[in-house]
Amino acid sequence: QKVDRSKIISIPEFIDDIPVVSVDFEDISCEIEQINIPASVTKLASISDSLLFQGLFDISIKHIEISEENKVYWSDGYAIFSKDRKRIIRYMSFSKNEYTVPEGVEIIEESCFAMCSMLESIMLPKSIKEIKKDAFYGCDKLLEINGIEYITEYNSDMFDGDGLSYALNIPYLKNKEKIIIGNSLVKYNNLSDKIITVPEGITKICSYAFGWDNENDQVEEIILPKGLKYIEQGAFSKRKFLKKMIIPEGVKEILPYTFNGCIGLETIHIPASLERMFMYSFDDSDNYLFENSLE
Repeated sequence: QKVDRSKIISIPEFIDDIPVVSVDFEDISCEIEQINIPASVTKLASISDSLLFQGLFDISIKHIEISEENKVYWSDGYAIFSKDRKRIIRYMSFSKNEYTVPEGVEIIEESCFAMCSMLESIMLPKSIKEIKKDAFYGCDKLLEINGIEYITEYNSDMFDGDGLSYALNIPYLKNKEKIIIGNSLVKYNNLSDKIITVPEGITKICSYAFGWDNENDQVEEIILPKGLKYIEQGAFSKRKFLKKMIIPEGVKEILPYTFNGCIGLETIHIPASLERMFMYSFDDSDNYLFENSLE
């Protein structure tokens, strides 16, 4: 990518013979196209703030250079990494629409791709182990996350720290028939069938996995697997045609809004393992469910 030389900022290694050890990204103009970081810098402040570029629609940053002699950070020109290249800390090329995370990276740090509104496709390496909070916050054009199947543990706030319901405008979450990460069912969008069977091996139904508005909603029954342990908040919310639900043994609690708006729910089987049922678990559902239809 070509960079306008007048829009390159080079952080000095020394000021009055004193080493520059810290750079605060809040002080860098969004009109800058390239940032050069010297060997002396050991701290990049504000770099993990998901709101760092919030509301800035013309972010010009394309390229970042970090001195090879820097002992804390490394860059491939597009992102900032830990020196050992096991952590990608912040992606900085805001005009690119695709990016391949290098092999060897194990952790995508908090807010790494936050506010990369042009990004459409990310390729993850086989080495990836963890994706942290707000990693994809504000990625409103993101269509593909290839390699996400390598993640063994789903972090429920990787798309938005306030929960999945706040990230449902991300195309990746809307367009896939279903998204499974590790043993977690993250999202199920194909609701045109009257009966849906959740695959065996799933131990967690994530927040709003079946929930939220869907114009193709025809679901009357969702069959859950025997090994299921966790059902997160709002998992089945707004499934207005849902009539029957058998919650398997092993599930210990029904969280708030799990069946919010399930106005057609007639029968729900509660397992002996259930220990807690929260207020508003059946919010907007008819009260007679609790009196006459609880098996």
